[in-house]
Amino acid sequence: MAVSYELCGLRLSSDLALPELPAILLEDRPPDLRVRLGAAPRPSATAASDPHGLILPDGGFWAEEPGVARFRVEAGRQVTVDPLLPADDPEVRCHLYGTMLGVLCHQRGLLPLHGTAVVRDGRALLLTGGRNTGKSILAYALAGRGAALLADDVAVPAADGLRDGTAPRLLPGLPTLRLSAETIAGLGIPMARALPVADGKHALPGLVPVWREPAPLAAVVELAPGMPGMEAGAGVRLDRLDRVQAAVLLSRNTFRGRIGNHLGRGRALLAAAAALAAAVPCWRLRCPADALMPGAGPGVEPVPELVADMVERAWREDTR
Repeated sequence: MAVSYELCGLRLSSDLALPELPAILLEDRPPDLRVRLGAAPRPSATAASDPHGLILPDGGFWAEEPGVARFRVEAGRQVTVDPLLPADDPEVRCHLYGTMLGVLCHQRGLLPLHGTAVVRDGRALLLTGGRNTGKSILAYALAGRGAALLADDVAVPAADGLRDGTAPRLLPGLPTLRLSAETIAGLGIPMARALPVADGKHALPGLVPVWREPAPLAAVVELAPGMPGMEAGAGVRLDRLDRVQAAVLLSRNTFRGRIGNHLGRGRALLAAAAALAAAVPCWRLRCPADALMPGAGPGVEPVPELVADMVERAWREDTR
C-alpha cells in the first residue's frame, strides 16, 4: 500500500517505506511524484552516459547501484525502484535521496545544490563544498548552538524566489545527518544508533533537531579546508565572495550538475546560480585540513569554536 510523504516541496506517493520523511495526507490533490517498486531493466537505447547512470532519449534516467538497486527516473514525476537488496534496506533509500533526487530536480527545472542546510531564528544557512569537507560535522556543531537541520546532502531553493528576485527559500530536504564511522566514533556517539548507507557514511536519525518548513536563505558558506600542518583554528579565514565568484561557487556545487547538462539544462543552471548569487551573500571559509575533524570522546567540541563563530558571523550579516 502506497504511503504519502513530502520531500523538497514535493508531495510523493511511495510503495517504498521512507521512514526518514514526514508522512502527509494528500487529501484530494494528486501527488507530484510517484515512487513505485517494479522492474527497471537496463534500457537498450541511451542518449548519453554519465558516471552515475544513463540519460535516455526521452530525457529519462537509468542507474544501477551494484548489489543495491536499479532505478529509472521519468519526467520528474516517477521513480521506479528495482531493489537487489531487501526493499527496506537503508542503502536503497540512500540512493533515492541522493542521485535520484538530484535527477528529479533537474527534470523539474529546479536547482539542486550539494550541501547541508540548517535553520536558526527562521533563517537558513547553506554549508556547501566538496565531498568530505566537513559540512555535516559543522551542521552538528551548529545544532549544539541552537540550529535545526533543514536538509543534508541535497538542498533545493524554491524556484519562485530565483525567478522573481526575492530572497530565495530553501525547501525541507532529507532530515537526517550522515557521518563517517570515524567521525561518529570521535564524537562519542554509539554506533548502535547509526544505519550504514553508502560511501562509508552512516545515517543518524534523530541526532539533531529538525526544521520542517521552508526558510529564507540568509547565507551560503563554502567549506574549503586544506592547510595541512597548521594547528586547528590557526589561519582560519572567512572571505566574502563577489557575485561572479559566488555564481561560480554555486555552479560548481550544483548537485549532479553534469546530469543536468546532459538533460539540456546548462544555461538554465548557470542563470539560476547567478540569480541566487545576486540575492544571497556567499562566503568561503578557509581553514586547516584538520579543523573540521572532531576530537575523540564524549564532550569534545565537534569543531573549534573559532570556526563555528566565523560561520555564525556570515549567518548574521545580511549585506547584499
